[in-house]
Parts: sequence; structure tokens; C-alpha cells
Amino acid sequence: MATVEDTYKDVRQYSRLNGSPSIGVNILKQSDASTVDVGKMIKKELPKIQKELPPDFEIVLSNDSSKFITDSLNGTLMTIIEGIFTTALILFFFLREWRSMVTVLIAIPTSLISTLMGMYFAGFSFNMMSLMGMALCIGILVDDSIVVLENIHRHRSMGKTALQAALDGRSEVGMAAIAITLSDVVVFAPIAFMGGMVGQYFRQFGLTVVIATLFSLFVSFTLAPMLAHRFYMEEDAETRELKAKARRATIRGWLGIRLQPLFAWFWPFLNSKTGVAMVWYDQALRWSLSNRKKVLALAIAGFILSLTVIPLGLVGFELMPSTDQSTLTVTLEMPIGTPLQKTEAALKQIEDYVKDIPEVKYYQASVGSSGGYASYSSGANKGQVRITLYDKAERKRTVWQVGDEVRKLADSFPYGRVTVSESDSMGGGGTSAIQIEVSGPEYTQLVALAEQVKKMVAETPGAKDVDMNYRLGQPEVQIKVDRQRAGSYGLSVNDIAGALRTALNGSTATVLRTGDKDVDVDVSVEGLDKSKLENLKYLTIATSGGVQVPLSQVAEVTKGSGPTQINRVARQRTITVSGNLGGTNQGAFSREIGLKLSQLQLPPGYSVKQAGETEDMNEIMGDMLSAFALAIALVYMVLAVLYESLVTPLIRMFSLPLGLIGSLIALALTHNTLNLFSMIGVIMMDGLVAKNGTLLIDYTNTLRDRGVALREAVQQAAKTRLRPIIMTSVTMIFGMLPTALALSAGTEVRSGMAVVLIGGLITSTLFTLIVIPVFYTVVDDFGKRRKKRKLEKLRRRAEMMEAQA
Repeated sequence: MATVEDTYKDVRQYSRLNGSPSIGVNILKQSDASTVDVGKMIKKELPKIQKELPPDFEIVLSNDSSKFITDSLNGTLMTIIEGIFTTALILFFFLREWRSMVTVLIAIPTSLISTLMGMYFAGFSFNMMSLMGMALCIGILVDDSIVVLENIHRHRSMGKTALQAALDGRSEVGMAAIAITLSDVVVFAPIAFMGGMVGQYFRQFGLTVVIATLFSLFVSFTLAPMLAHRFYMEEDAETRELKAKARRATIRGWLGIRLQPLFAWFWPFLNSKTGVAMVWYDQALRWSLSNRKKVLALAIAGFILSLTVIPLGLVGFELMPSTDQSTLTVTLEMPIGTPLQKTEAALKQIEDYVKDIPEVKYYQASVGSSGGYASYSSGANKGQVRITLYDKAERKRTVWQVGDEVRKLADSFPYGRVTVSESDSMGGGGTSAIQIEVSGPEYTQLVALAEQVKKMVAETPGAKDVDMNYRLGQPEVQIKVDRQRAGSYGLSVNDIAGALRTALNGSTATVLRTGDKDVDVDVSVEGLDKSKLENLKYLTIATSGGVQVPLSQVAEVTKGSGPTQINRVARQRTITVSGNLGGTNQGAFSREIGLKLSQLQLPPGYSVKQAGETEDMNEIMGDMLSAFALAIALVYMVLAVLYESLVTPLIRMFSLPLGLIGSLIALALTHNTLNLFSMIGVIMMDGLVAKNGTLLIDYTNTLRDRGVALREAVQQAAKTRLRPIIMTSVTMIFGMLPTALALSAGTEVRSGMAVVLIGGLITSTLFTLIVIPVFYTVVDDFGKRRKKRKLEKLRRRAEMMEAQA
């Protein structure tokens, strides 16, 4: 009845690593597991498994997503360390005392350790977002301490005792420090509690900064004054002499003696230049107060001009910044019906091309179908090459430059369609940046519209790898079962389908247990010529009674064609046109293709819309604008409560447009875009750039309460607060500089956030020192005139009432 033989299954998939036959194993972690921890455990087990294999077998870790995460975390930790020491050096440069530098070096770790305690109770973990919050708030952590220490230093120079200077210095700036801290808190809190993907992604980031900022205020009010009092305590002459002798015997003393000639020249030189700068600033401030309209007009003009970088295309929009993750994927699609062996031969040519690229470390090829859950699976006409490059520091070109080189092959590959995609910023496999959905009821019209849209996209500058998820119908044999006739023979549709499956492909009838191995027993029809349609018609199907019924008796067998897949969106048949971007940003491309799509003449019942990243970007940008407006409102309310005034917060809020000038210019100069991270930076800037105005306004109000005239109070406050304003801004800028430079792997994604903050701090600091005093006097004069008019109106009303009486 049958021929029984012990053999192997038909080959359904080929897999190679660097040109050698391989078996690929993909490992997926559980949803609540740590990628880094799982990666460590796997790497620990691999050498043990290798020892159990034959000598000519090798285990290769060709792709490791945990490495990118680990490198990113290490880079963030290094950024934190660099930020701490950079901040300390800047403080030493300004205060020229080791005491103040040591105080800050103690204050920062104290705040960070306290933040870790808060993170622990909040249930946070060490991840890229929480560590990014700690890295970016290094400069913020010393803001309050700098303001307090500088004021204590100023009171000490007045001849006060260490204790009195510590008490007076802290109390004088207490309200300003509270206002600065609470402004930061109410800005970061909305970020943490935003809805949707942004809220989930930035929750730990925002709350980490809130916790760190609150602890920094506590440290500045307790630890910093205590250390300042301790370091500035009066000592008798004998004690000072003994300590000086002890220091000379140490390395610090030896270095001090050697560097004394340099410091003896440098500090006087710096003092002279600082004096010149103070004179220049005083003259500039006097001129500005005498030409207030010109100054305000220049500030407003600068803000308006900075906004032009967006329509001019100097700053674009995108959902997420690109990150070089050292991996890219090449996908081959041959004509439908191509045999597995022919697809494998074509994919081999791609492998031969890839292996000669110097940046390539591993290339893993897979073609054909697979039963594995996570491995690459497709039909016989599709294949894939996953490329892993050397680490970023070990190669000269970026992953996108390597991808463009592979695209040169794709453009001229004669055997099938080749597409290239780089891994995205979120660690995914490179979803298309361009996605346009064409929906409608009837496929013929739908395909025509999709082809039209595809042509539009391909002709738009910046688009590449343009494709759509509809393929021309493949030839197929259609078998339509006559259920009534089949039922008369006792056959169901499943019975007929099972018989056809066994005849055409074979089926597993049972599993044979031989020793410790399970062997599938496959049954197939011998001698069936599948190339002729007539042979299928006469294929017999056994009924339960043993009667052999020809297929033609119970079904109609015809040739036909059909789509490879049918996709629906909102219950509408949909074809998606997709592609990647190169040489342009998401926002610019979206605007240009949107204009073209709006000119399409669509039949009734059909629609075209941009989806994917463009749709997400528009939604997220709307959420960001709402969060930005909320942050502005919250900061205003906090300051209004603290200063018991509705006008004072308005003066302070004038710092925000001054900061936006620098932020937009910085994005344009560094070729960054407005994306998810840089928009978070803009929201953060609302709290950070206003601290300078808060310091200035707070001390001006203090002087006026003491009876100082308006113009003199503004000038004296500006000169007194000049150094703490410059110090806090410079320390914050240099504290964020390592993040902005993005020197470590995986730090590019948050570079735009630091660039926004640095640019905003630079211009807001420079403009605040001139514009805020001017705006303060303008608002004050306006208030006086308004009060005067109100009094005159009341006086006239009183006179009229007296006349009537």
C-alpha cells in the first residue's frame, strides 16, 4: 500500500551567519524582566553550553540588545560624574575658594543620595529615563546652594562673623530660592503626569527631577549654611599658623606652592577683567534704562526673528531623534512563486556584497518559512539579512551611511526588491517613517489610488524605500466545495481540505518514539504530478465507509488569482504606502506630502491620510503644547502666591521668550529637530530660565522695601545679583554639556533636550541682565500711571458729588 523510508523533512528554511550554515536562536525576555539582567545571565551560560558542543561548533552572540542599553546606562553615569566635577571647577573659578567648592561637592552627592532614597520609595529602578533625570539636574541641584553660598560669601566680605553671615545670607535669599525650586517642581510635575505614551515614558524622568530639586532646596537651607559656617569659623593666629604648616607638608600644600606664581598672576588678571566687565555692564544697564523702548523693541524683534528658523526649515519636526544602534536589516522579496533554492541563491549575492563592507561585524541571513515563534518567518520568496556593525567607537561611518551603501545594491539588484531599514530610537526594528493609508470599499479603485499615492511619495524629496503592502494577485488553484453533494457522501469541508493537504504537502499522522527521540511519521501521496490541474480533479477522497470519491464529484477546481493579504483599518479595506526618510525631517516631509495629498480627487467612500509616526507626532506635539501652557500657568500661580502680586510674575515670565530665542538658534546650529525630547526641554526651560529673573526681581523688591528709589534699586540689584546669576547659569550649562555632546553610546536621543536648555540659558541670562530691569521699570511706571489715573478719577467723582450736595 505504501513505501516506508527513514529520511529527513524537506528543506523549508536556510540560515547562515557570516556565510556559514547556522541555527538562529532568538531569546525573548518576560515583560517584567530586565533586559540587562537577562543578557548577563545568558552570557554567563553560553561558555558552559559551548563546552558541551563538538569542537567545530561555535556559539556566536550576533545581536545583543542589552549591550546598547548597558552602554547607554554607563554613558549616563559617566555624564553624571563629569557634570559633578565640571560644576565644582566652575564654582572654584568664580568663588576662588576651596571651601565653597568642597561644600558644593558635598551638597551634590547628598542631594543625589537623598534622591535615590526617594526613587526607592517611589518604586523606581535604574533605567535610562531616571538616570537621564539625574544627569540633567546636576546643574539644578546646586542652583539653590550656589545662591545661598554666594550670598553668605558676600555677607562675610562685609566683616560679619561666620555665624551671622550664614544666617543673614540664607534668610535674605530664602524666598528667591523657594520660588526658583517651586518653579522647577511645577514644570516637571506636568511632564510626569502627562497622558498617553509621553506620560508613561517620562514619568520616572519627571518625578526623579522633582524629588532631586526638593532635596536640593532642603540641602541649601541646612547643609550648605552649616558647612559655610564651619569653613568660615574664626581662628586665632596660632591655629592658622599650625594648619598652614600642616598643609605645606601635604601634596595639596606642595601643589599650592608650585602653582602660587600662576595664581598670583591669574587672579589679579581675572579681577581686572571682571572689573572692566562690571563697568561695561553698569554702562549698558544705564543706557538701556534710558532707552527702554529700543531695548524692548530689540528683544521682541529677536524673539520674532528666532521663530523664523521653523518656517525656513532650519529646525524641523520629528517624533524621535535617530540613534545609532549599530544594526540594520536588509529584506529581499522575490516574485511570488519563486522556489526556495532560487531565493536562497539571490540572498547569497546580498551576503557577498555585505561581507566586504568594513564596518560589518556579523551578518545573519535567513530565507524561507520557519516554525519558530521569534525567528524571521516568511514564504519561500522572501529572505532577510540582519547586519550587526562594530561598536560606534570602532568605525568611521554611521549606521545610516552604511545603510546608504547597501541601498546602492538595492537600486540595481536584478532578482527582486531589496529594502534596507535601520533600528529606530526606541530599540525597534525600524518601522517606516512614512506611512500613508488609502482606504475604500473596492480593491480595483483602491489599488489605482495607492499607486498614485506611491508615485507622489517617491517623487517627494527625502523619500526612499517607497513601497506598499499590496501585491498583485498570485496564480492559485481555487477549489469550491459543493457542500450539499459532499454531505451526501458523508464528507465535510475539513475532510476534503485534510485530504488535499496530505496529497499536496504531506501531513504528520503520528509521532514514533524511538529511544529518547520523537520521530514524526509523515504521510503523502506518492506519484502525484502537482503541475497539472487535471490530476487534482481526479484525486480521490476516502469516505468513512471506505468509498473513494473523486474531488471533481464534490468540488469545482479552477485556476484564479487573489491578493496575498487583505488589510482593514476601522473596518475599511486599506492599502498602506510606506517608506523611509533621508536628507529631510518628518515635519518638512509631512507638510510637503500633505499638500500633494490634498489635491487628490477622491471618489466617494475613499480616503487618504498620513498615519504611523506622522500621526503620533501630531498627537504628541498637541499634548506637549498643552503641557507647556499648563507649566506656564502653574509657574505664574506659584509666583503670584509667593510674592502676593499678579504683576511680579508677569515680569519674571518675560524671561521665557528670551530663552526661546537661544533654544531655537541652538537647535538650528547643531542640526537638531523639535522632537519628543527637545520639546520636553522647552517645557523644562520654562522653569529654569526664569530663575535669573526671580533672583533679580526678588532683590529689587527687597531694596525698594528698604526705601531705595526705583532706578537705584534696579541698578543695585542687577550689580549685586550679577555674579550668582552668572554662576548658576554657567554651572548649569557646563553640567549639561556632557549630555549635549552625546559622546557616549545611546546618548544621542537626549542630546536635543540638553541643547535646548543650554541655548535657552545662554540667551535668557544675557538678555535677563538687561531686559528684565528695563521691563520691571516699564511695568512699575505703568502701574503708577494707572494708579494716578484711578486716583484722579476718584477725586473728580468726589468733587462732583460735593458739588451736587
